[in-house]
Amino acid sequence: MSVRNLSDLLHDAAKSHGAREVVSYFTGDPDKDSCARLSYTELHRLAISNISLIRDLHPSKSNVLLHFGDHVDNIIWLWSTIYAGFTPVMSTPLPRSPGQCIKHLEHLDSLLEHPVCLTRESLRGQFPETVPLRIVEIEHLQARSDSGSVPDISDTREDIPALLMLTSGSTGPCKAVPLKARQIIASLAGKCAALPVDPDYTFLNWIRLDHVGSLIEIHLHALYSGCSQVHVQPEDIISHPLKFLQVIQEQRVASTFAPNFFLAELNRCLDPLKTVKLDLDISCLRYIVSGGEANVVATCSRLSTLLARYGAPDNVIVPGFGMTETCAGCIYNRTCPRYEMDQGYEFASMGTCIPGIEFRISSSAGSIRIPPGEVGDLEVRGPVVFDSYYNDPTSTDQAFRSDGWFRTGDTGFIDGAGKLNLSGRTKEVICINGVKYLPHELEVALEEAEISGIAPESVVCFAHRPPGADTEQACAVYQHSYPSDDYAARSRVMAAITHRIMLITNGSPYILPLPAVERTSLGKISRSQLKADLESGKLCQEQSQNEEQIRHYQQSMFEAPATPTEQVMVEELAGLLQQPTHTLGVESDLFEMGVTSIGLVQLHRRLQERLSLDDAFTVSTCMSHHTIRELAKACHDCREYNPVVTLRPHGSKTPLWLVHPAAGEALVFINLAKLMPDRPVYAFRARGFGDGEPYFTSIEECVRTYHSAMKKLQPRGPYAILGYSYGGMLAFELSKLLEAEGESVKFLASLNRPPYVSPRLRQVTWTECLVNISYFLGLLSQDSFRKLLGEMRDISNPEAITRLINMADQSQLLALGLDGKKLEQWINVAFSLQEIGRSYEPKGSVAHLDVFYCDPLEFLGVTREQWLEKLSAWQDFSREETLYFAVQGEHASALGPQNVQAFYKTLRKALAVRGA
Repeated sequence: MSVRNLSDLLHDAAKSHGAREVVSYFTGDPDKDSCARLSYTELHRLAISNISLIRDLHPSKSNVLLHFGDHVDNIIWLWSTIYAGFTPVMSTPLPRSPGQCIKHLEHLDSLLEHPVCLTRESLRGQFPETVPLRIVEIEHLQARSDSGSVPDISDTREDIPALLMLTSGSTGPCKAVPLKARQIIASLAGKCAALPVDPDYTFLNWIRLDHVGSLIEIHLHALYSGCSQVHVQPEDIISHPLKFLQVIQEQRVASTFAPNFFLAELNRCLDPLKTVKLDLDISCLRYIVSGGEANVVATCSRLSTLLARYGAPDNVIVPGFGMTETCAGCIYNRTCPRYEMDQGYEFASMGTCIPGIEFRISSSAGSIRIPPGEVGDLEVRGPVVFDSYYNDPTSTDQAFRSDGWFRTGDTGFIDGAGKLNLSGRTKEVICINGVKYLPHELEVALEEAEISGIAPESVVCFAHRPPGADTEQACAVYQHSYPSDDYAARSRVMAAITHRIMLITNGSPYILPLPAVERTSLGKISRSQLKADLESGKLCQEQSQNEEQIRHYQQSMFEAPATPTEQVMVEELAGLLQQPTHTLGVESDLFEMGVTSIGLVQLHRRLQERLSLDDAFTVSTCMSHHTIRELAKACHDCREYNPVVTLRPHGSKTPLWLVHPAAGEALVFINLAKLMPDRPVYAFRARGFGDGEPYFTSIEECVRTYHSAMKKLQPRGPYAILGYSYGGMLAFELSKLLEAEGESVKFLASLNRPPYVSPRLRQVTWTECLVNISYFLGLLSQDSFRKLLGEMRDISNPEAITRLINMADQSQLLALGLDGKKLEQWINVAFSLQEIGRSYEPKGSVAHLDVFYCDPLEFLGVTREQWLEKLSAWQDFSREETLYFAVQGEHASALGPQNVQAFYKTLRKALAVRGA
């Protein structure tokens, strides 16, 4: 392919290979019949259709930050931004700590010169309340879409970056790496020369697209080569590593990427199957490029042998070296593992350069090349290498030598065959699953945690790879302040350190307590000396003693499973950890037993399948219940219908109860609850979402069910209740029930729902309910909503589902985890609620009832003034004067991310007026 700039890349792919596709598997179900397909022709058309939206939104700025949760959104809006003539910036995951998140966003706002941030309404809650960035939800953009003339595609200017990629920020504030069109194109040409592909090939990606490897190594590489590409969410592959091979077989994948830790996971899954051959054919597979951390030769050798049983070539694993600054892979090894085994290497060679780059090994003192075999600093240069960090001249000056060679930060040597071999980093960093962390930042995090049992300022962290281990992990050595024979304290500190480091790195650390740590005359602890002592075996006695004491404590706490659920968990955990079931007690801490974050994802999926748990059982459930017994109870709670979703469990003010709209779910209230730190917040969820759950048969049954659940969590008043739309009717009936018991309802409000159901609503069919709820869920644009509303009245339910799925926003389907079957179930719940409410007529009264109002549903055909008149009828059912509060947005978006902050302020005012 001959391309001049990045705009040409998709344009030419659509022209020459328009039928090739972006295939994206739905979250949680990597099955060939459950995926979205977007041809290159359609992607090109979508990008063009969004040009005017981007230009109107961002007329004078050059950078657009893209913050999306799935591959389809990222790909569509990446090209929309490029076609509009601006520079897309791929957003990395936001820090979990609110303080760190704000600091990160402030840094981005300054570094990127006040960019617009595009995201989805469903992701708006990830951002703190006070955000320095201008955030725009694409639902809002699409709502303003028009069908005007087709705008021109902008050429990528040579003087501006085609892309900006953010470094992880794990070793300090992130940097922005500008990748210009000529650099990217040179890189793609070099990759094709080093790893030849045929247009009939398919590329597979399962890493987030904010990683340069997935974006350039897979997405752009596939476009450049005219190949189709498949994208799967990371958690789906990590939770079931063998599905990686199944997708390769189903989609006939030839090229993909997998870091070393995942190769180790594949080995772990395939090893027990040496004597049982799977029904698997991966003869299509040519390359599994692997980078990010050193590849262990033994791991590569073992896996190559196992994969060869299913048709893969014996050199299918291709270790490589690359950085964001070099457009991902730029040095590849096509002879692994045979070459390394012949040389007796422990770690795989990186190989040789692609066209467009060269490397050298230099001394730290100067730029003189070091002879082959001697270790020095790795430096690179060439058309594939970037020329400066964005808006950061200091980092640029530090990164380049005066003669233009880029300092990679790695050390290595060139062997006799001219292949690059890495030996370490010039900086002390810890590489976990391909992400690098500074030791002192982990040390500070542990010191700030003030873990009882750790002597002050005595924690030291460094990288550690146990003998025979496949991957590197963080090691935390500390001086303990508890008695050496206090096994319980030793175990408690181990768990606390593990939890803290896993929150930061998603990796389980190796932990070693010492009775004393040696300090220099200045009172400092030598990290390098401790690391050397551990690796040399000098601390083996302390290691053995610690392991024995932890083992002794765990045995003393051992308790066998007492229920079938606990037994299933023990069996799954034993398989995950490759330990006998009789060694796992139900009161032992999962993290102490060695469960990593990846293991947690795998355990979650296994338990979901084995125990038939629905989506109410989440990875967060596993993270917040650290023992098998706690987790078993949480599973039991998830299996039984519970109408209450606890959105915020703590607070000193009156709890707020939120009653769902006709959609029946509590998801709509999540963003609102995040703004309310001072009170418990609970929301109701209709019955029928779980398998086998019966729908409510009457309003009375629904209200009494909610009343009973409410009383269990809040036995006494005063109560505060807000009902959204349909929920206003339920909130009114719930309040009457509470007042009849003598309870005080200090606050009762209805959001945009009159007391009487209009004749029009009583006539709504199942298919119209489908369209309305889908619009409410953000699956349809306003234009699609209007179009489908008139088309759906006379078609069958299955046909309606099929038509809606085809017109729906595919990335929003992915975000909600919906397919045709799950959407149909949701609509069945919503329609059942509508049916029991058709004949509802309000009776009686409550002490007081307030009304929040916004624009009505469009299909009702009434003005805002006429709607307010209908809402005013609530005064007939309130013994005190009804108060009315105008809120932003229209019926479906009143609690959406763009309006929820304003709604919260109004709600807070209304609560204060009623003394709640």
